[in-house]
Amino acid sequence: AALQLLGVSGALLAQLGAFEATLRNTLIDVGTRFQALQAVLEAPTEGGILAAEGMEAAFLRLEPSVEAGRRLVALLEQASDARFHALPRTAPRAASLQEAVHSLVYDVLLAKVCAATRGLGARGEWAAEESSSAFELPTFSAYPKEYVTAVGEYLLTLPQQLEALSHGAG
Repeated sequence: AALQLLGVSGALLAQLGAFEATLRNTLIDVGTRFQALQAVLEAPTEGGILAAEGMEAAFLRLEPSVEAGRRLVALLEQASDARFHALPRTAPRAASLQEAVHSLVYDVLLAKVCAATRGLGARGEWAAEESSSAFELPTFSAYPKEYVTAVGEYLLTLPQQLEALSHGAG
């Protein structure tokens, strides 16, 4: 489940980026249409209003509200800049969410290893007195302890799980 959460957070970040790009393109398109409407309305001909009839009704409703029109014009001018972010607070928050999910997944995946190795120094085989021999060599068993085998087998399954996740994201 934690690995699926990682995939979902990655997809969310990608979809958010695509949505922001679409929103920016839409703002640029609206700005172009708004400039065309302004040109029609500012034309010295008497038929300027008649020519504007085909334009968006929302643009025509902005005429009485000067402040809303100014804010819209400022936003539309900003949208044409390549550094413009339509959702300035959302992308950093989504990146923060993805970072938190990565941390959670890391903690979940390593929880079994941490639990198995907790208190390792207190175990008998690790706290045993050194044997007296002519050489200062550690003594090892020919067979690993059961907890070491369990941790090793679990760690060997992690690449398979992570590989399945990477293929699902790609």
